[in-house]
Amino acid sequence: MNMNPKLLYFISIIAIILYLYFLIISLIKFDETYIEKFLSLLLIIINAFFIIHSIEYLHYYINARTFYEKSTYKYFNTYFNFETAVFIASYNESETVLEDTLIACINMSKQANGIVYVLDDSTDIKKAKAIKDLCMRYSVNYIHRDNRRGYKAGALNDALKFINTKYFAVFDADQRPMENFLNELIPVLEDDENIALIQVPQIYDNNNTPVARGANDIQMVFYTFITEGKSLENSMFSCGSNVIYRTESIKSIGGFVETNITEDMATTIKLHERGYKTIYYNLPLVRGEAPETLNAYFIQQSRWSQGSISLFYGILKSIFSRNGMNYRQKIGYFVTTSWYFIGVVNIIMLLFPLLFIFFNVISLITPEIYIFVLAFYIIFEFFVFTATVYEKTKSIIPVLRNISLTFITSPVFVKSAFYAFINKRTSFKVTPKGDSSKIPFSGLKAQYAIMFISAAGFAYAIYRYIISGNMEFIFNGAFMLYFLLLSMSIFYYNR
Repeated sequence: MNMNPKLLYFISIIAIILYLYFLIISLIKFDETYIEKFLSLLLIIINAFFIIHSIEYLHYYINARTFYEKSTYKYFNTYFNFETAVFIASYNESETVLEDTLIACINMSKQANGIVYVLDDSTDIKKAKAIKDLCMRYSVNYIHRDNRRGYKAGALNDALKFINTKYFAVFDADQRPMENFLNELIPVLEDDENIALIQVPQIYDNNNTPVARGANDIQMVFYTFITEGKSLENSMFSCGSNVIYRTESIKSIGGFVETNITEDMATTIKLHERGYKTIYYNLPLVRGEAPETLNAYFIQQSRWSQGSISLFYGILKSIFSRNGMNYRQKIGYFVTTSWYFIGVVNIIMLLFPLLFIFFNVISLITPEIYIFVLAFYIIFEFFVFTATVYEKTKSIIPVLRNISLTFITSPVFVKSAFYAFINKRTSFKVTPKGDSSKIPFSGLKAQYAIMFISAAGFAYAIYRYIISGNMEFIFNGAFMLYFLLLSMSIFYYNR
């Protein structure tokens, strides 16, 4: 399945053109009521979402496969006589988790003249004292704030007042850098003064639970072709950890953005608007911990999705204005920040076959175009995506985990989209470490409701086909079966 990337792209573009042609031809044939016209327009918008993200994914994939290795820097490790600040961000973290990271940062700093700071925003008095004692034991700098202004961004901005180093690295409490992290990256920064930051992948060590395996699969897709492709176009953004910044660059834009929960991406946007470069360096220089339970994963995804979606509206405006970014950077941010609308898209896609099966509102999926609708999903979820992931993993299991885990997280994404729409900012929640608890039924009402509705839709579609012989009920029922199988994966993850 190691297909030529250009051939894969060509086949995919042809399939998209055919799909759009038959979809539009089918829709304009309907003698539509106003509700049918609205649903037809909605279907086109939903499919445009999939098409835009699919094309962008293929674009990054081809660029990464074709050009990324030629763009990477290779330097000999060098000892520098200047100091580099190393920040470890902590908020009510376990002393055990933090200690491992602290030791890793100390060992790294010995190799490259680093100076370690723990930025502790803990509100739990016992945990704050334990972390302070830990820092004293290892003789590292401890900074604790009495307020949580700006959350992590605020902690970083306050810490920048105490340092005058040329560069500073940032790690989350569960991310452990290799000893050569600074020696590997600082030469790249020294080579070009316009580089504001370098990001390396977040690789998870733990693979012991279904959720951890699924999170690993999703991270692998993002931190391979997508980030490599973004780096080639100078649209790579900071992911908040495993990153080293040029201090002068951050200070020149007024510090980290404190008004968004994903301060990393919001800050990178400002850097790109100022004309700075950003680089993704695809080397496993840091090891971390994946969320192990569905509860931990939902908390993590809620934070990431709320921040990204809240940036979407600003990016949408910037597309039509001059703000220092080129069109590829704008498109890259548009696609990245809009991805978390996948939850809304999944719920709407569930709606279409239900309306026909139960209410005969409209049959958008007719026998004439069903094969093209189905083919689109097969091409991009089970062909293109599978082909690219298989190249790295030699298995389709990661594809199935990626799709199913994303689907059952849809209610979380929908909630984030709603909060972003009403401009409501929720409080920061750290991703639980070592959490072994299952989410009770009451916490998964939305997921079980989707499962029940999908099962009912499938069963009723079969019943209506038996009494009417209308094949359209089979076609729409097939989609309900697809959604049912995805929603049933909740039993696999929540255990």
